[in-house]
Amino acid sequence: EKKLKENGLGRLYLLWGEEDYLKQQYIDTIMKMAFPNGDREFNFHLIDSGKELDIDAIASAVDAMPFMSDHSVVMVRDADLNSVKEEEYERLNSVLSDLPDYCTLIFTQQPDYTPDKRLKTIRSITKYGEEIQFYASGHDKLVKWITKHFKAHDKTISGKTAEYLIFNCGDLMNRLLPEIEKVAAYSSQEEITTQDIDAVTTRIPEASVFLITDYIAERKNNEAAAVLSDLLS
Repeated sequence: EKKLKENGLGRLYLLWGEEDYLKQQYIDTIMKMAFPNGDREFNFHLIDSGKELDIDAIASAVDAMPFMSDHSVVMVRDADLNSVKEEEYERLNSVLSDLPDYCTLIFTQQPDYTPDKRLKTIRSITKYGEEIQFYASGHDKLVKWITKHFKAHDKTISGKTAEYLIFNCGDLMNRLLPEIEKVAAYSSQEEITTQDIDAVTTRIPEASVFLITDYIAERKNNEAAAVLSDLLS
């Protein structure tokens, strides 16, 4: 985001990676820069045609002049760029190589998508624009982020308890954010505890497996069975 604000709005982006939260933050920044006066209603074009790449729709949206605005944004969501055929590539490359100054074209992908950088389609995007991967934040940064979000709810959390939340719920912000909100709403005390986390959060499968293993080692078979039942459901 900082680099985007420093360099200004570009014409072409491929946004992908497992961290949807940061991806959406980046898109929000693009939208604010493109439409500082909030004039996006007639100038934002969303193309959501499943895995198929609708090049005609992309070309038409890109060519549409902005209405009462200096800019337009075209967002193509979840198209399978790794499966573009040769004849489609030529048409798409023609669009990518000649994007008008007023338009920003965004390809945004699901967390499980990885662009094949050997393909001509992906190489064209990186040639004329930017390919940005959004991945899970480093551990220390994530603990600070969790602390900040609990503070917004007038709650405090220790570093150790924040690490416990990460262990139970994973290290992706888009998964952690609703869990933080649940815990903050549940806790009656200012400081968040591990008991608060256990009470309302949804464990990731990996954390459940560790817990089952611990219960079995402690011969707590009923507790292990309960966790296993939750995991299977």
